[in-house]
Amino acid sequence: MGMIAQDKSWLVGFRIVEGALPSAIPLKRSLPKEDISQNKFQWPSPKKEAVFMEPIYYVKKPSCENKTPFYLHNHCPAITWCPNGDLLSIWFSTDDESGREMTILSSRLKAGKTEWEEPSEFFNVPDRNMTGSSLFYDGEGTIFHMNGMFAAVSFDEGKTWPVKKLISDAETRYLDGGGWTGIFEMNSTNAEPMGYLAATQTPDNLIHVVSSNIHYRFNLPWPMKN
Repeated sequence: MGMIAQDKSWLVGFRIVEGALPSAIPLKRSLPKEDISQNKFQWPSPKKEAVFMEPIYYVKKPSCENKTPFYLHNHCPAITWCPNGDLLSIWFSTDDESGREMTILSSRLKAGKTEWEEPSEFFNVPDRNMTGSSLFYDGEGTIFHMNGMFAAVSFDEGKTWPVKKLISDAETRYLDGGGWTGIFEMNSTNAEPMGYLAATQTPDNLIHVVSSNIHYRFNLPWPMKN
Protein backbone atom coordinates (compact mmCIF):
# COMPACT_ATOMS: atom_id res chain seq x y z
CA MET A 1 0.00 0.00 0.00
CA GLY A 2 1.34 3.42 -0.92
CA MET A 3 -0.90 5.45 1.38
CA ILE A 4 -0.51 6.02 5.12
CA ALA A 5 -1.36 3.02 7.25
CA GLN A 6 -4.74 4.29 8.49
CA ASP A 7 -6.17 4.85 5.02
CA LYS A 8 -8.00 2.43 2.77
CA SER A 9 -9.69 2.66 -0.63
CA TRP A 10 -11.47 0.32 -3.01
CA LEU A 11 -9.22 1.73 -5.75
CA VAL A 12 -6.11 0.23 -4.21
CA GLY A 13 -5.66 -3.52 -3.88
CA PHE A 14 -3.27 -6.35 -4.54
CA ARG A 15 -1.94 -7.00 -8.01
CA ILE A 16 -0.95 -10.57 -8.87
CA VAL A 17 1.31 -11.00 -11.88
CA GLU A 18 2.50 -14.37 -13.15
CA GLY A 19 5.57 -14.46 -15.32
CA ALA A 20 9.33 -14.66 -15.48
CA LEU A 21 11.34 -12.25 -13.40
CA PRO A 22 12.60 -9.30 -15.48
CA SER A 23 16.28 -9.22 -16.27
CA ALA A 24 16.55 -5.45 -15.97
CA ILE A 25 17.77 -3.78 -12.79
CA PRO A 26 14.87 -2.15 -10.88
CA LEU A 27 14.74 1.63 -11.12
CA LYS A 28 15.71 3.51 -7.99
CA ARG A 29 13.17 5.94 -6.57
CA SER A 30 14.54 9.47 -6.49
CA LEU A 31 15.29 10.70 -2.98
CA PRO A 32 14.69 14.21 -1.65
CA LYS A 33 17.13 16.75 -3.00
CA GLU A 34 20.21 17.16 -0.84
CA ASP A 35 21.03 20.77 -1.78
CA ILE A 36 18.36 22.38 0.38
CA SER A 37 19.88 25.00 2.66
CA GLN A 38 19.20 24.61 6.39
CA ASN A 39 20.41 28.15 7.15
CA LYS A 40 17.98 30.79 8.37
CA PHE A 41 17.39 33.56 5.85
CA GLN A 42 17.43 37.25 6.74
CA TRP A 43 14.40 38.66 4.95
CA PRO A 44 14.71 42.27 3.73
CA SER A 45 12.59 44.97 5.29
CA PRO A 46 9.22 45.55 3.59
CA LYS A 47 9.25 48.28 0.98
CA LYS A 48 7.03 51.30 1.56
CA GLU A 49 6.57 52.08 -2.13
CA ALA A 50 4.16 50.16 -4.37
CA VAL A 51 5.64 46.97 -5.83
CA PHE A 52 4.44 44.79 -8.71
CA MET A 53 6.97 42.39 -10.16
CA GLU A 54 6.92 40.84 -13.62
CA PRO A 55 4.94 37.56 -13.60
CA ILE A 56 7.08 34.44 -14.01
CA TYR A 57 6.25 30.77 -14.62
CA TYR A 58 6.72 28.25 -11.84
CA VAL A 59 5.28 25.16 -13.60
CA LYS A 60 7.97 24.06 -16.03
CA LYS A 61 8.16 20.99 -18.25
CA PRO A 62 11.04 18.80 -17.01
CA SER A 63 14.13 18.44 -19.18
CA CYS A 64 14.84 15.13 -20.94
CA GLU A 65 17.25 13.95 -18.24
CA ASN A 66 14.72 14.77 -15.51
CA LYS A 67 12.62 11.62 -15.01
CA THR A 68 9.82 13.40 -13.12
CA PRO A 69 6.36 12.37 -14.44
CA PHE A 70 4.71 15.40 -16.03
CA TYR A 71 1.29 15.54 -17.70
CA LEU A 72 -0.82 17.99 -19.72
CA HIS A 73 -3.09 19.17 -16.89
CA ASN A 74 -1.32 21.03 -14.04
CA HIS A 75 -3.65 22.52 -11.48
CA CYS A 76 -4.61 23.26 -7.85
CA PRO A 77 -1.38 24.83 -6.46
CA ALA A 78 -0.28 25.56 -2.94
CA ILE A 79 2.66 27.70 -1.85
CA THR A 80 4.52 28.58 1.33
CA TRP A 81 7.71 30.31 2.38
CA CYS A 82 10.53 28.47 4.14
CA PRO A 83 12.76 29.85 6.89
CA ASN A 84 15.78 29.39 4.59
CA GLY A 85 14.31 31.98 2.19
CA ASP A 86 12.96 29.53 -0.40
CA LEU A 87 9.45 29.55 -1.78
CA LEU A 88 8.02 26.02 -2.03
CA SER A 89 5.10 25.30 -4.33
CA ILE A 90 3.21 22.07 -5.06
CA TRP A 91 0.43 21.14 -7.52
CA PHE A 92 -1.05 18.10 -9.19
CA SER A 93 -0.10 16.95 -12.67
CA THR A 94 -2.33 14.60 -14.68
CA ASP A 95 -3.93 13.98 -18.05
CA ASP A 96 -7.39 13.68 -16.50
CA GLU A 97 -8.57 14.75 -13.06
CA SER A 98 -10.12 11.32 -12.57
CA GLY A 99 -7.06 9.53 -13.93
CA ARG A 100 -4.92 7.25 -11.80
CA GLU A 101 -1.75 8.74 -13.30
CA MET A 102 -2.17 11.84 -11.10
CA THR A 103 0.84 12.86 -9.02
CA ILE A 104 1.85 15.83 -6.85
CA LEU A 105 4.87 17.78 -8.09
CA SER A 106 6.90 20.49 -6.38
CA SER A 107 9.24 23.29 -7.32
CA ARG A 108 11.35 25.81 -5.41
CA LEU A 109 12.26 29.40 -6.00
CA LYS A 110 15.47 29.40 -4.00
CA ALA A 111 16.54 32.42 -2.01
CA GLY A 112 18.30 34.93 -4.26
CA LYS A 113 17.29 33.18 -7.50
CA THR A 114 15.05 34.65 -10.21
CA GLU A 115 13.73 31.43 -11.75
CA TRP A 116 11.90 28.42 -10.30
CA GLU A 117 13.64 25.05 -10.42
CA GLU A 118 12.47 22.18 -12.60
CA PRO A 119 9.75 20.13 -10.89
CA SER A 120 10.31 16.98 -8.88
CA GLU A 121 7.83 14.44 -7.60
CA PHE A 122 6.65 15.51 -4.16
CA PHE A 123 3.95 12.97 -3.26
CA ASN A 124 2.28 10.05 -4.99
CA VAL A 125 -0.16 7.39 -3.83
CA PRO A 126 -0.67 4.57 -6.38
CA ASP A 127 -4.02 4.76 -8.18
CA ARG A 128 -5.35 7.58 -6.00
CA ASN A 129 -6.85 10.97 -6.80
CA MET A 130 -4.77 13.59 -4.99
CA THR A 131 -6.46 16.90 -5.73
CA GLY A 132 -6.63 19.52 -3.01
CA SER A 133 -3.18 20.15 -1.51
CA SER A 134 -2.34 22.77 1.11
CA LEU A 135 1.03 23.99 2.41
CA PHE A 136 1.86 26.41 5.18
CA TYR A 137 4.74 27.30 7.46
CA ASP A 138 3.99 27.94 11.15
CA GLY A 139 6.80 30.49 11.60
CA GLU A 140 8.57 28.24 14.10
CA GLY A 141 10.39 25.73 11.91
CA THR A 142 7.54 23.40 10.88
CA ILE A 143 5.96 23.11 7.41
CA PHE A 144 2.60 21.36 7.05
CA HIS A 145 1.41 19.52 3.94
CA MET A 146 -2.23 18.48 3.65
CA ASN A 147 -3.71 16.49 0.81
CA GLY A 148 -6.82 14.34 0.50
CA MET A 149 -7.43 14.99 4.19
CA PHE A 150 -4.21 13.79 5.70
CA ALA A 151 -1.56 15.96 7.31
CA ALA A 152 2.21 15.65 6.87
CA VAL A 153 4.84 17.53 8.86
CA SER A 154 8.39 18.60 7.92
CA PHE A 155 11.08 20.01 10.21
CA ASP A 156 13.83 20.55 7.60
CA GLU A 157 12.59 23.04 4.99
CA GLY A 158 10.34 20.43 3.31
CA LYS A 159 13.24 18.07 2.58
CA THR A 160 11.66 15.13 4.46
CA TRP A 161 8.16 14.49 5.85
CA PRO A 162 8.49 12.04 8.77
CA VAL A 163 4.97 12.55 10.15
CA LYS A 164 1.83 11.59 8.17
CA LYS A 165 -1.62 11.25 9.70
CA LEU A 166 -5.18 10.91 8.41
CA ILE A 167 -7.30 13.90 9.44
CA SER A 168 -9.79 11.90 11.45
CA ASP A 169 -10.25 11.28 15.17
CA ALA A 170 -11.34 7.69 14.36
CA GLU A 171 -14.92 8.39 15.45
CA THR A 172 -17.51 7.09 12.97
CA ARG A 173 -19.72 9.87 11.63
CA TYR A 174 -21.42 10.82 8.36
CA LEU A 175 -20.66 14.31 7.07
CA ASP A 176 -21.52 16.43 4.05
CA GLY A 177 -18.34 17.66 2.39
CA GLY A 178 -20.23 19.93 -0.03
CA GLY A 179 -19.03 20.59 -3.58
CA TRP A 180 -18.36 17.38 -5.50
CA THR A 181 -17.70 15.46 -2.28
CA GLY A 182 -21.20 15.11 -0.85
CA ILE A 183 -21.93 12.68 1.97
CA PHE A 184 -19.02 10.57 3.21
CA GLU A 185 -18.17 8.40 6.19
CA MET A 186 -15.39 9.48 8.54
CA ASN A 187 -13.85 6.76 10.70
CA SER A 188 -10.48 5.28 11.65
CA THR A 189 -9.59 4.50 8.02
CA ASN A 190 -11.49 7.15 6.06
CA ALA A 191 -11.34 10.93 5.93
CA GLU A 192 -12.95 13.46 3.59
CA PRO A 193 -12.22 12.69 -0.09
CA MET A 194 -11.98 14.97 -3.11
CA GLY A 195 -12.08 18.33 -1.33
CA TYR A 196 -10.09 21.43 -2.28
CA LEU A 197 -8.39 22.74 0.83
CA ALA A 198 -7.11 25.91 2.44
CA ALA A 199 -5.38 26.22 5.81
CA THR A 200 -4.15 28.73 8.36
CA GLN A 201 -2.83 28.75 11.92
CA THR A 202 -4.11 31.10 14.61
CA PRO A 203 -1.96 32.68 17.37
CA ASP A 204 -3.14 29.99 19.81
CA ASN A 205 -1.34 27.44 17.58
CA LEU A 206 -4.56 25.81 16.38
CA ILE A 207 -4.40 24.70 12.74
CA HIS A 208 -7.58 25.39 10.78
CA VAL A 209 -8.31 23.47 7.55
CA VAL A 210 -11.37 24.19 5.44
CA SER A 211 -12.71 22.07 2.59
CA SER A 212 -15.74 22.91 0.46
CA ASN A 213 -18.06 22.65 3.46
CA ILE A 214 -16.26 21.58 6.65
CA HIS A 215 -13.90 23.27 9.10
CA TYR A 216 -11.30 21.03 10.82
CA ARG A 217 -9.25 22.12 13.86
CA PHE A 218 -6.21 20.55 15.56
CA ASN A 219 -2.74 21.49 16.81
CA LEU A 220 0.74 20.14 16.07
CA PRO A 221 0.82 17.66 19.01
CA TRP A 222 -2.20 15.88 17.51
CA PRO A 223 -0.54 14.52 14.31
CA MET A 224 2.62 13.85 16.32
CA LYS A 225 0.66 11.53 18.66
CA ASN A 226 0.45 7.87 17.60
